[in-house]
Amino acid sequence: MKKFKVKVPATTANLGPGFDCLGLALQMYNEFAFEQSEKFEFVNFQDKYANENNLVVKSAKHVYQSKKVPVIPFKVKIKEGVPTSRGLGSSATCVVAGVLAANYFMESNLTEKEIIQYCTELEGHPDNIAPAIMGSLVSSVVSDEIICVKHDISPELFFVVAVPDFTLSTKQARGALPKKLSYSKAIHNMARAINIPHALATGNLDMLFTLLDDKMHEPFRMPLIEDSVKFKNFSLRTRTPFCISGSGSTLLFITKEPDLLIKELKRVPVIKTWRFTALVPDTTGAVAKEIKR
Repeated sequence: MKKFKVKVPATTANLGPGFDCLGLALQMYNEFAFEQSEKFEFVNFQDKYANENNLVVKSAKHVYQSKKVPVIPFKVKIKEGVPTSRGLGSSATCVVAGVLAANYFMESNLTEKEIIQYCTELEGHPDNIAPAIMGSLVSSVVSDEIICVKHDISPELFFVVAVPDFTLSTKQARGALPKKLSYSKAIHNMARAINIPHALATGNLDMLFTLLDDKMHEPFRMPLIEDSVKFKNFSLRTRTPFCISGSGSTLLFITKEPDLLIKELKRVPVIKTWRFTALVPDTTGAVAKEIKR
């Protein structure tokens, strides 16, 4: 039986004003091991995900159906390093793994562009998907085709994720958004989002502090994330670049002195329990390879 494994990085999407357009891969991973089987089997998944509604399986089936080939079942084992429902792209890791597994088991040769297309069809937008596949910072546009541009990031920068002991579903976070926004707020976001790649490439923290200010989604999601206002106030007081990671509940800080920042963050008077981890970008993206016997 064929065996195959995939390692997919966590991602932090939006980066403030880059709503649904920007995403960054981080060195935190979900790892998946696949083995061809007579039926779909699950190892190390939570019970609620150990069925054929599992995103890995749904993603693989999407590719089989699109390619009009019979479904090839597999056993999948997860080694989970990316927390679920925290805004760090855990669902994207499953989608990417499922598409790559289908590509392997049906002995296809999908291009990176095709893989991104299939994954985006499942996720709805490529802000998490593209960096999970390509690595680094990726800006994406969905039109007749998906355009993805990979950007460099200064090696001086560290990305401190503040992960709380509570979840926030994407559905709930999306539901908090208004139906309409003014031109002034749209311009506010666009002007900042287009300059974020430059600020990250040059490691300009002062510029990042200004650019990460968002008016499109964060003001409406902050009330859903307990303690977030306290961390926001810390950011304003210390001029530390700050945003919600994806749709939350994780918060993101950017720094050149991660140990000092974490020490200061632990002093913020909060109600919930928060875990702080300093990460650097993953520049490779998803890595897949056959397991030799």
